[in-house]
Amino acid sequence: MRRNKSIVLDTSEYGRLRLKNGWDPEGGEKAPATGRKRENARAHELLVMKSDEEYEQEAEETRLLRERKKHQKTVEAARMILAEASQQGRPSQAPAVSEPAEEERPVPVPKPAFVQKPGSLHGLEAMSDEDYRRKRRRKLQMVILALILILAAADARLAFGPPLLLADISGYEKVEIEVDGLTEEPVMITAKDLSKMKLTKVKVDVHQGELAEGEVPELGIALGPTLDEFLKRYGKTTDDFRSMKVYNENDKSTAYVRTMKEEKVVLSIANGRKPLGEKEAPLRIAVDGEDPGSWSGWIRRIVFTE
Repeated sequence: MRRNKSIVLDTSEYGRLRLKNGWDPEGGEKAPATGRKRENARAHELLVMKSDEEYEQEAEETRLLRERKKHQKTVEAARMILAEASQQGRPSQAPAVSEPAEEERPVPVPKPAFVQKPGSLHGLEAMSDEDYRRKRRRKLQMVILALILILAAADARLAFGPPLLLADISGYEKVEIEVDGLTEEPVMITAKDLSKMKLTKVKVDVHQGELAEGEVPELGIALGPTLDEFLKRYGKTTDDFRSMKVYNENDKSTAYVRTMKEEKVVLSIANGRKPLGEKEAPLRIAVDGEDPGSWSGWIRRIVFTE
């Protein structure tokens, strides 16, 4: 077993002891503390040592606090008796509570610097347990009411306000899409840029053959800014262009001419609350009323022709 080299044994007091079995003193005697044990005891004494003035000051403060609490209880009992008597319409039999004489009034004694704390009991108004519980209930009711109002506002925002982007598009939000024809030089946009515009949601039934009895058709959902909203950011409208052609990752193109002007076209960055699929991101062109199977996805380039 390793020994701590910092422990030094003080055996100066062992000469007066008649030890047996090595370290056992005779009955009634106690071996003096040595080494680490003695050092720890001395450190503890220095830590808790206080002056006589500090002890007297703490004792006086304890006495004053005890007298203050006793007086507060007496005052509270008198108030309760007076209130009960006033409700019953008869004279009060409450015991008289006199203010303590000048020489008996507790004189606040400042605490030592090492125990002073803000929010001390000195100077605080007495409060009964019932008042305290009533105050706590009122605060709790206010918090619950505030939460209800916040949730109601959020529900109203989701139900009646513009749609919110709840889908996680972090996987493709920074993929750049080239747009030609809006300005003199091509511009690059991303799904994150489109998410900052006013969003619109389009829902279209997905018809996959004949539906069985009771079967509900699936919904194709697109979420993003409309084409009109997107063009407005550049000071343009659909009337300024003859057509819009989009190109996907494989350079396959789809042209929109009459549809661009007569139908609601959405630059979809999410499928409702779900992100776009692997073959749809970073952008999908959705047309309200058309079968979602014909929507163009995987868009990397858009060309507007005047």
